[in-house]
Amino acid sequence: MNDMAAMEVIPAGCPLDSLLKFLSREWMAHVVRALGQGGMLHFGVLRRAMPDRVSARMLTARLRELQALGLVARRDAGDALRKVEYSLTEDGAALDAVLRRLQAMMEETPLPRRLAARA
Repeated sequence: MNDMAAMEVIPAGCPLDSLLKFLSREWMAHVVRALGQGGMLHFGVLRRAMPDRVSARMLTARLRELQALGLVARRDAGDALRKVEYSLTEDGAALDAVLRRLQAMMEETPLPRRLAARA
């Protein structure tokens, strides 16, 4: 029997709320996962790793947001072609590990079918 009085109350605005809201933004988790799989990637390679619907403008915006949070590092190769490479920072790699585990859970359980049935 559960003792409801002993349960911890989860406060509104807890860090998990912030993280889930952040990750639910369009393409955010995709960018982290693509960089997690590819290591250091040029912008064009990263864009090709994303679903076709993402625009260069949207990808640039998401990369800037991830950079501002310290999750993505940007490196300018400095040549005439202005090649820029992106990679996950240590914190970004930690977030990618969480996303990989969630992805594995979704692949290993019937939860995706149950979620699809509710949509």
